[in-house]
Amino acid sequence: IAEKREWSCFVTGEKLWELKNTQFSHILEKALNKYPKMKYYEPNIVLMSDWAHQRWTFAPRSELKKDPLFDKVFELEAQLKEKYKQLYGK
Repeated sequence: IAEKREWSCFVTGEKLWELKNTQFSHILEKALNKYPKMKYYEPNIVLMSDWAHQRWTFAPRSELKKDPLFDKVFELEAQLKEKYKQLYGK
């Protein structure tokens, strides 16, 4: 993924000068085996700054929906959920 994409935060657009494993974020969560077939699906993995990744993972969705920076992430999440339904019927 790092070789195929520009190193910038999906949320803020800021340049990421070096990549750490904490900057690879799953849009559909892999925790609790919720979307297991999407774990390695590349469109489900985006680059985020540590700040954005932390917020996406731990902040309440109701709070994030008030922040226009996360609109793009919610749009991608909806697309991926629809794709998951189409592929796996769940």
